[in-house]
Amino acid sequence: ARVMGVLAVARAIGDAQLKAYVTAEPDVAVSVRAEETWFLILATDGLWDVVSDKEAVELVLERMLDRGSQFRGARRLCHEAYTRGSTDNISVIVIDLRRRRVSYGAGKDDE
Repeated sequence: ARVMGVLAVARAIGDAQLKAYVTAEPDVAVSVRAEETWFLILATDGLWDVVSDKEAVELVLERMLDRGSQFRGARRLCHEAYTRGSTDNISVIVIDLRRRRVSYGAGKDDE
């Protein structure tokens, strides 16, 4: 996304001319997690532009049940976004909340 047609949002945060349109103040929410929540998916727009929330959960859950690895789920999501033609940066992290481990998916250039 661009701000005023000039700069990408990530670069516009520090640009004095665009301070009226962009804030570096994060939007933070705290919620209580249900015990039955298995994992958390953190990903860039490269994934979410082409894969729905529901599809992402199903793909990760399939990998975790079939192969027991959240790492495979993160890689699967990166691959899925790439094959669907995502043109944005693709980065995915799946956090296994049952084991308290973090796994990183391969980026688009790591295939």
